[in-house]
Amino acid sequence: MKFEVYCDEANPDVLTSANPRARHLMIGSLWLPEELRNEIKSRVGALLERRQAWGEIKWSKVSPNRRDFYVELIDLFFAYGDNLRFRCIAVDRTQLNLALHDNDGELGFYKFYYQLLHHWILDFNAHRIFCDVKSNRDPKRLSSRQFVHSASIGSRRRTLEHPTAALFEGWDKTSRQYDATRRLAVVYEDFVVVVAMGLKQDGSLKANFVTCYQADNSIAKIRSSPVWSRAACLRLLAGSP
Repeated sequence: MKFEVYCDEANPDVLTSANPRARHLMIGSLWLPEELRNEIKSRVGALLERRQAWGEIKWSKVSPNRRDFYVELIDLFFAYGDNLRFRCIAVDRTQLNLALHDNDGELGFYKFYYQLLHHWILDFNAHRIFCDVKSNRDPKRLSSRQFVHSASIGSRRRTLEHPTAALFEGWDKTSRQYDATRRLAVVYEDFVVVVAMGLKQDGSLKANFVTCYQADNSIAKIRSSPVWSRAACLRLLAGSP
């Protein structure tokens, strides 16, 4: 399936300026199937014309006389359910350690952009990502981010498909115990893929991707977790002890 992702950011100087204007860098993204783009664009255009709401759509322009327009816009967004999704991250400059990004604010900016995107990238699908035009100090910056993303996708696929990958129960922070029904950690070498388990209507297991990462010192702790059992997971999800 083909998806389109439209991105924008606010306050990018949080990472690059000695005196930034704001406390938070905000990076937002709108996700939709490519096949719905023209329909959604047409409906938003019709709403703009009907409400005479010209110019850029942004929350700083919300006012009593434009309230109905923004309410209808939100209703339109939610009417598409999972076919129209919004994801945003906020980076607090008071908690930012640029040393983790080689003291390079531009590199940090693209690392956070990567975190915005990669959790919702679906394997075996095509994604077109649209960003604002941006002049980078390092002209090779974007290509290096693309390389890291491709490597992450490849490692995820290799881990999930490898016949010797190990399966471990996930840790439930609320009950402070391992739980075969909540999270499953798939481990191959030092790469970890975490999935959430559930039941389909027909009673078979389903798994939803949560995250993936290359573990460092934590890999030993993960490998000391109880081995995940498909039979036990099915039994517990079905309500049997």
